[in-house]
Amino acid sequence: MTRVFIAGEGPNELGDWARHPSYRADPPRPGVLIALLAGAAPRATWSIEGAALWKSLRKYQLGFGLKTGRAEQRNVSALLLKAEEARVDAVAFSRDRDGDRD
Repeated sequence: MTRVFIAGEGPNELGDWARHPSYRADPPRPGVLIALLAGAAPRATWSIEGAALWKSLRKYQLGFGLKTGRAEQRNVSALLLKAEEARVDAVAFSRDRDGDRD
């Protein structure tokens, strides 16, 4: 079974995984990412092992004067570090361009 870590902006993408574990339904209600994963592979072949909101990811800054666009690279790097710490096999995430800076 493939262990998956998901990330998104909120409940639309993550479903109940956007909530603190003590407030999640059992089983957690799915969001768009889980629906997309279920369409790509049978649910019995993977499981969600963790989730993160983009705004909660720690942003690591390696230097000053970084060009625009590198902020997203830092976000994805922070996500991959969090996923590695959770010891998962795969990461699935979504990001939109609605102008929010979170």
